[in-house]
Amino acid sequence: MIGKALHADAQRTGVDLDAFVSSALVTMYEKCGGLEEASNTFSELSKDHVAPWNAMLSACIERDEGHKVLELYGQMQERGIEVTDTTLLYALQACSKAGSLEICREIHYTLVAAGLESKMSLVNTFIHAYGFCASIADAHAVFNLMPTHDDVASWNTLIGGYAQQGNWATSLLLYEKMKGTFVKPDGITFTYILTACCHGGLVEKGIDYLESMSRDYSLSPEIGHYSIVLDLLGRAGDFVRVRDLLSSMPMHPNLAMWLGLLGACHMHGNVELARHAYNEAVHLQPKQATAYVLVLNTYADADPEVYEVAMD
Repeated sequence: MIGKALHADAQRTGVDLDAFVSSALVTMYEKCGGLEEASNTFSELSKDHVAPWNAMLSACIERDEGHKVLELYGQMQERGIEVTDTTLLYALQACSKAGSLEICREIHYTLVAAGLESKMSLVNTFIHAYGFCASIADAHAVFNLMPTHDDVASWNTLIGGYAQQGNWATSLLLYEKMKGTFVKPDGITFTYILTACCHGGLVEKGIDYLESMSRDYSLSPEIGHYSIVLDLLGRAGDFVRVRDLLSSMPMHPNLAMWLGLLGACHMHGNVELARHAYNEAVHLQPKQATAYVLVLNTYADADPEVYEVAMD
């Protein structure tokens, strides 16, 4: 392996002691081998500089090892390693993954002490982390302290945090406030507000927001946006508009959409549409057991005789 040969050369010449070379080695092993190889390499390196630590934190984030990031961050504090804004960014991302509110608050204090509280990338990550740590009040407090509110990512993070907490009313209220500041929403914004409509059962609002994407902002709805609205209509039992949406979509529905529709048909006893959704789902994935279970349950609940025929 070329990477290992280069590592051996670096060790032979002593270049591996350089902080940035050691960082590159950690990153290389994570990309080419995996987290274990990167970790083994990291354990052999000098750890007096923040750069290899940041490289290892990045490797853990890439491999979705949030708890490992927080463990390493704790070791950095114990060793007195001076952290950078990059270090704090990785630690905050780990808080989001691990749901660690206590450490999130500790990092917040560190950030304020370092005078980095106005750095937009960190502020947005704080809002996101607090939201995922089930402390949306803290997220909103950070947002309110921002000197300006002209960044759509900040609005999205807060709107999404409330939507994920099931507080759809506040999500939609924030969206209206965002429009009042003349910040233009993007596709992520609409994903969150459509999700809020789905949580709140707001069919008319959901349809209007979907249409607003292209009508008011020249945004082309993606399959994820259609999927949320399809789920909203299905839950409401509005199968007329379900059919209209399916026929007007510029792309073919995916498996998740057909399975979601099957679930809605089962809920409302719509055997005819369930049969159509089942055929489409099986066409996309013949071995998907969920489709078979949902359609048979729909048949059974609607008409036991139909269920017996289907089983034959």
